[in-house]
Amino acid sequence: MLEKSKARLLARTILKSLLEKEAIEKAIVNILQKEFSKLCSALVYSALPYEISIRDFYTENTYTKFFFPKVISIPNKTMEFISPVTWQKGAYGILEPVGKEKISPQEVEMIFLPCLGVNSKGFRLGQGGGFYDRALRGCPSSKLVGITFSQLFPLDFLEESHDIKMGRVITEKNLIFIEN
Repeated sequence: MLEKSKARLLARTILKSLLEKEAIEKAIVNILQKEFSKLCSALVYSALPYEISIRDFYTENTYTKFFFPKVISIPNKTMEFISPVTWQKGAYGILEPVGKEKISPQEVEMIFLPCLGVNSKGFRLGQGGGFYDRALRGCPSSKLVGITFSQLFPLDFLEESHDIKMGRVITEKNLIFIEN
């Protein structure tokens, strides 16, 4: 079992060596469209360089109302989820939504999360900021879907007590249900 810091280094090394990232992202978007195209509401994300872009899923889906994270406080590591009217660069230089319509994670049907990796128990390895762990604490794992590459599931790292557990994981190969 790896410590999370070492698991992040390993994941980033693997990600740098990946070829055909666009083909992998397309395969993941195809699974998303097949399995989740009729949701009423969902939380999604704008991908960072080490994350899988699911942009085609939310731009091509006219049925689902999508909400995106916006950092509210860096010191408190808090964020809210907004339906975008437009976009602006946020605290970390990441595009964040601008809009008035907000939603709590408990109100949406499904939550799609970027993952550097997911361990065999379903715990998410993120970038290390803890924003999602705080914002999604108390959400049932059944509505949490981790998005990662097949090379990074499972990525056996030692989860910590604050880490959130995915109910499902999507890789370019398939949709995997995680047992509780």
